[in-house]
Amino acid sequence: MRRRYFIKIIFSFVVYCSLLTANSYSQWITWQKTYGGSHINEGFSMVQLPDGGYFAVGRDRIGQIEKGLLLRLNEYGDTLWTKYTMDDQPAKIIETTNNSYVIVGLWTHIVKIDLNGNILWTSGPYDFDKYFNTIKSTSDGGYIICGRIDFGAISYPYLFKISGTGDSLWEKIYTDSIFDGAFYDIDITLDNKFILIGNVSDSAYITNKLTIMKIDQTGNLVWSKRYDLLRYYETRSIKSTNESSFIVAGSFFYCKFSGTGDLNWLKIYDTTNYVGFRSVSLTNDEGYVFTGARDTIGNFTDYAFLLKTDTSGNELWHKLYGFHDSDRGNEVNQSSDSGYVIIGRRDGFQMGEIYIIKTDKNGFANPPIAIIPISNSIPENYQLSQNYPNPFNPSTNIRFDITESRIVKLVVYDILGKEISTLVNEKLNPGSYEVKFDGTNFASGMYFYSLESGSFRETKKMVLIK
Repeated sequence: MRRRYFIKIIFSFVVYCSLLTANSYSQWITWQKTYGGSHINEGFSMVQLPDGGYFAVGRDRIGQIEKGLLLRLNEYGDTLWTKYTMDDQPAKIIETTNNSYVIVGLWTHIVKIDLNGNILWTSGPYDFDKYFNTIKSTSDGGYIICGRIDFGAISYPYLFKISGTGDSLWEKIYTDSIFDGAFYDIDITLDNKFILIGNVSDSAYITNKLTIMKIDQTGNLVWSKRYDLLRYYETRSIKSTNESSFIVAGSFFYCKFSGTGDLNWLKIYDTTNYVGFRSVSLTNDEGYVFTGARDTIGNFTDYAFLLKTDTSGNELWHKLYGFHDSDRGNEVNQSSDSGYVIIGRRDGFQMGEIYIIKTDKNGFANPPIAIIPISNSIPENYQLSQNYPNPFNPSTNIRFDITESRIVKLVVYDILGKEISTLVNEKLNPGSYEVKFDGTNFASGMYFYSLESGSFRETKKMVLIK
């Protein structure tokens, strides 16, 4: 009897855990948000953190000065804090060991940080004639970096190895039968070697061939293949699969190579209107996702683009995201809930903003939150306007005026005073702005929104009715 009772308890617990797990995966967190906008901003890379939030890195260009911007976001995309990490344009952030992360900059700066954004060490710049595109952790605790090195008007593919503390170990320049070229991405193969993708020219008259190379642990060439049929197409991203093959993405195309660099298949996506793939990622259902930009009507109105394919490269679905101006995705990764996270740019108002999209597994994302400048005229007073429409379902607009260049924070609270969404948390120039709040993921009821800037603070009520 006691044994039967014990088995019944165990069975009930298992059923409860199964239902709990199923319910947690049915509640997708999706959002679209922009960050920055006061200067020229763009997002390039991000990683998911142990708490479900994210580190995102991008540029903050003030005049001619480039600053590397690090954003700590929660799982809903709200900004927890921002920090400057380097006088450089970040190209890539990767997770290393012990909850630490490494950021590499285009102009050869490297920074290692902890979960709080504290700098553990810095390295570089190594030389002003070198350019880094991406970085990978190696099995010996160090890092391998690829890019290019310039000799006047000529460039060559370049590989650089550093230790776990950023010390230079060795470098390789690849010039054999190369008139001009660069590496754009690198991955680690199943046999612990390096696979690189890029573009090279055989001569001044034969330009921009797709090139794939396999390199050993000391930088020696194992094999190299070039493909003339992909001449003039820019190559951007490579991922090693679990079957010793490689997936590559670039402008207008994506393709698959065997473990020896032979072309298995090639997909030219669209040559009528612009489509540029900038990143590829493997998915947990053994397919692939690609992100970039796509102009669907031929008037230079690009949208951020997400394409999902099966293992043979056949399209399963695609999605467009954006604000009817020049938007694009620079990197895509699968999130812990099997959705996707895209980081890129919104290029509206001739300024540029960091643009991040969090989707579900089918590419759906709630409508974007964008800080839209209404007027550059300096208002006489700070003001927080009543949202419109009110009541609303599911979205409403919130307008505010600021008189000084200050940090502005616009936050939404529930009836219990719990912060549920940070719509704005950044420095803005004087002017009038409008932000859209989307309540799709929230229950009907009364909410409060509060604007803070300097000594000014004002709170208003709004009602969501579904």
